[in-house]
Parts: sequence; C-alpha cells; structure tokens
Amino acid sequence: MQGKMMVIVNPVSANNRTGKLWPGYQERLKQAGIEFETVYTEYPRHAMSLAAEGLAKGFERMMAVGGDGTANEVINGLLKREDLMTPQFGLIIFSQGTGCDYIKSLGISNQLEDIIKIIKEGTTRLVDLGLVTYVTQESKEESRYFINLANLGIGAETVYLVNKSAKFLGGFWTYLFGVLRAVFTYHNKQVKLVIDDHQILNEKINSVMVAKGEYIGGGIKIAPGSRLDNGKFKLIVLGNFGKLEIIANLAKAYRGLHLSHPKVSQFWGSRVSLESSEKMMIELDGEIVGFLPACFEIKIKRLPIRIA
Repeated sequence: MQGKMMVIVNPVSANNRTGKLWPGYQERLKQAGIEFETVYTEYPRHAMSLAAEGLAKGFERMMAVGGDGTANEVINGLLKREDLMTPQFGLIIFSQGTGCDYIKSLGISNQLEDIIKIIKEGTTRLVDLGLVTYVTQESKEESRYFINLANLGIGAETVYLVNKSAKFLGGFWTYLFGVLRAVFTYHNKQVKLVIDDHQILNEKINSVMVAKGEYIGGGIKIAPGSRLDNGKFKLIVLGNFGKLEIIANLAKAYRGLHLSHPKVSQFWGSRVSLESSEKMMIELDGEIVGFLPACFEIKIKRLPIRIA
C-alpha cells in the first residue's frame, strides 16, 4: 500500500492525553519514513466528515488515532463514501482511548512501534460491521455502523456516567468505578428480543450486548468466543440480576467466566430487534447514540483493516 496516508487524530481522547502525545508520535512516524497528512477532530462526529473527505481526496490509507468512538466515526465516514474505497484501501487503528477494547479482539497493540510495523508491513483483514437503526434524543430514526459492540442496559448507563467524568484513572479503574456507580442508579427493564425473526424473550432483564468483538469497559471479556468475521452477532443477555448479584459477578465477567451463570444467556444471529416500554439507551463503541426500539443487521466482511 503505497502513497500518502491520512491520519485523523482526536486530541481530546483519553482525557486529552492523545493531543499531548501526538507531536512525539508524529515525529517518530516521520523518522520512520512514513508520508502522511494529519487532521484533527474539533467536535463530535467530525471524524465522519474528515474520513469521507479523505476518500474524496484519493487517500488509500487512513489511520484513526483516538478511542473506539473515534474509530467508529471514521468507519461511518468511510461507509458514506464506500464507492470511493479502492481495493487497495486499508484502515489502521492506533487506539489511544480509555478502553482500547476493539484492538484486543483484533489482536494488535496500541504501541507506536507496532503501528509503524503494521503501516509498513501489515496485511489486510476484512471484518464484519454491525448496522443499527435506532431512535435519537430528538425522536428521529437514525442508522449507524459499529465495529465492536452495542450495549443496552447497565453497560450503557455506565458509559453515560464515564463519558461525563474525567478518565485520568485509565480504562480499567474508570469503567470499574462507573459500573459501581451505575449499579445503584440503574433498574432492570422489560425488553422484547427477536433474533432472525424468532422471539427469544419478553421479560425484565438487566442488559443485552450485541457483539462482534469480545471486550468492553477497558477489558471486560463480556462476549467470549465472538468473532469479527463470521457473519454473526453474538448476543449476551444478563437476566433479572439484583444489584448485589451484579457486583458479586464482576470479577467473573472480567475474565470471561460469567456465561455459566444461570441468569446469563448467549445467542447467535444476523438480524436482531429490541424493544422496551421504558427508555433504554444504546451505546455503540463507547458512545451513547440513541434509544430503543432498534434493529441490528450484520454486514459481512465490509471493512478492510490493517493488522500485523
């Protein structure tokens, strides 16, 4: 993959740490002989328009520098101009956010020297995307792609609290404290779940995860065995857990050992719909985007990502 690369940097990710570190990273990339043009996000969803503009300018390589939310925006921008994506195109994810969850499933690191190697010598992997249609705060219907995981329930409430607070503790502790705060404010909700046209449940539950990646919350292995390129979502349903039950099982969830719990269910599917009579937030790749009702569909091997 020859030619110049566009680098989209979210300077405020990781509690503004990315913006402070980027000048040093930029200098090292230049020393490595990599040609690139840097652009900075200035407001929410700005990375979407920057990515679309990059394709229009003919860039065949693009690097997202920020958290999973930044990568999500870049991907949504790319898919808006998918007609301009050449067979040589490849996305590099230089994860610098609070959680860095997607790269754990992708099998790459967030160390600069490893990223340089990927840029110079990496191969391309085609991964699936999820596409979800949901309701916005303004009661309008909207659709958005996601790469890692959609989270509904206590996990979304946790992200809402985390994103309103400082993240100086790093991913693990930031999300852990967020979960503990959410436990005492969140209440379980009545949810109807349909997978591939079959109703699975209509009952009070704690959470639903619609996953492509395995990890959330800075390393919680919530969907063990989920794959990025098998054409299916893995769904994890946390049943009618009590508050103390959630706290007692957190350690198991971090290690991916929670699936044996009698109140945890797992399913596979390519089309998913979720409804609730109560207001229920949707979190995609670390960002709150809207509310139920929502419909999810898989887009098989839709995105070329550079890996080691």
